Amino acid sequence: MRCVYLLLLFLTSLTISLSGCGNDKTASQTESNFAASETCITCHKTSRTTSSVTLASITDEWSASTHNTMKGASCIDCHGSGNGHPSSCGGCHGGSTTVGLEFHNPVAAGRCINCHGVNASTFPLGKGKKHFDIYTTSNAVGTKVATATYVGTQNTCTNCHAPHNNTLLPQHREWAESGHGKVDADPWIHYTFNTRNSCNRCHTTTGFLKYIKTGDDAAWSTKAEQEMLRCNGCHSDYSWTRITPTIDFKTPYTPSLQASSGFPADIGDSKLCVPCHAGLSGGNAIETTNADLTNTSFGTFNSHYMAAAGLMFVKNGFTAFADPTAMSGTLATKNGVTSTPVTYGESLTSSDDGGVLTSTHRKFGTMAMATDSHAGGRNLLTGGPCVTCHLSGKHHTLEMDASAFNNVCVKCHTKEGTTVLTADNFKSVFIEEQSALFQNAITLARTLLHTNYGIDYDSANYPYFFPVGVAHIRDNGFTDWTLTGTLTGTDAKRLLGACFNINLLSRDPAAYAHARTYARRLLYDSIDFLDDKTMNHSVSTTIVATDPALFTNGGTSTLSSPSFNYLVRFNGPKTDGTNATLDTNIERP
Repeated sequence: MRCVYLLLLFLTSLTISLSGCGNDKTASQTESNFAASETCITCHKTSRTTSSVTLASITDEWSASTHNTMKGASCIDCHGSGNGHPSSCGGCHGGSTTVGLEFHNPVAAGRCINCHGVNASTFPLGKGKKHFDIYTTSNAVGTKVATATYVGTQNTCTNCHAPHNNTLLPQHREWAESGHGKVDADPWIHYTFNTRNSCNRCHTTTGFLKYIKTGDDAAWSTKAEQEMLRCNGCHSDYSWTRITPTIDFKTPYTPSLQASSGFPADIGDSKLCVPCHAGLSGGNAIETTNADLTNTSFGTFNSHYMAAAGLMFVKNGFTAFADPTAMSGTLATKNGVTSTPVTYGESLTSSDDGGVLTSTHRKFGTMAMATDSHAGGRNLLTGGPCVTCHLSGKHHTLEMDASAFNNVCVKCHTKEGTTVLTADNFKSVFIEEQSALFQNAITLARTLLHTNYGIDYDSANYPYFFPVGVAHIRDNGFTDWTLTGTLTGTDAKRLLGACFNINLLSRDPAAYAHARTYARRLLYDSIDFLDDKTMNHSVSTTIVATDPALFTNGGTSTLSSPSFNYLVRFNGPKTDGTNATLDTNIERP
């Protein structure tokens, strides 16, 4: 009789548990489930059951979670009643000795979707940010667009959430607001990327994981499913250990000046960033092309977007404006000797590849920082440059915020002129000012392209370059780089190369920080060609004549404008905090 009573009691509790926290259960049912969970907690706390991933006590984790503190989900709600435990009745009277095994893994059993499914009303990241379904939302112009989803057929809740302490971390929310987690961002929804060869390796998490483990970038599905870069794209599980790629990534293009196609082996977790930020094409493709340049769209050579790693590691710019063995007019440290004249090729090749182009930012997160001339940053030795700057303090917005300033930037950049830099003024006084100088140089190059060659650049409309005066639609893209035969084949390639650099640098708005010297030299050389089709160091004269208000040459007695100094051998501030005046002997940076 006692056994029958226990069986009835168990069946009653199981019926209650199956209601799930996402259904219309009453407050008394919720309280009942939490009360029933006390037995689970008591036993598992005594047995010290720990998570196989975090190695922490599962009862301690659940007690700290919002599932407990907000009375959202008890042990019974997720696991059912008596899950996987011996049945005392079955032991004596035959039959199954275990019950509820279908809830041993609540995620696989679909328990989470009771509260967080397609039609549920609980959105942890905010109303309208559904986890499971591909839905539509209005973009800036009111057009309904598809969005990527947090959870699809290729991943589960535990890719991003610890099961017992599911409380959202600041990193979850930061990621959701970053470009990597933005559900309606163009990189995730422009196409159904999972069905596209090559594209899927950077535009879906599933494709990215497949690529960095096997090198295979073939489409992984014929069913449309849009994904942003989810947590499990970089982290192996909710211990937040970062994944280590198993392939040795190399650029999908031949780098400029035949630099190595590989990337340094000591950049740590930044290896995760490089495959999608190296770019898909380099300037060398233009230099070596046999295409008919009287009828070729710029799209054939499009560098693709946000190619920060390609720039930082000096791989992808167009550099064939001059013979690489010709003297460039640039002074650099060569063979340990400072202020040595160097060739164009040397000045546009990384020191890692035998050139003279160095960069402290490129050394961040590597052992090379231990001996760098910037003594303040000599403890930035792990993680590589991307992680060191953009994930400082584990901030997942990827922005250069106060954490990045305090942990990285201020180690070397303490002043801008006479202004002491702080976390509050760093963006406005330093970053935004540096960005403005970079953008002014790009605008100057675009002005020359418009005035001297009748070509407009429009970053919003593919294929981006159009004859002046026509509608910026795909069919009107500029195609005759010989200008109806007025340019030689070599100069046609150089015109196309200047456009390539304009697009490449415009697509990485932080290139002034990722590759400061490389970006300046690419811009200088592009302008030097665009002004008179001759590499004759005429940039200082051209930029003053084109925009004298912005580009002011102060000569040797008066301070030149910051925009002028950016393009024409800026020597940095003097010891008194003022800008250096022009060095009349050397012009190219």
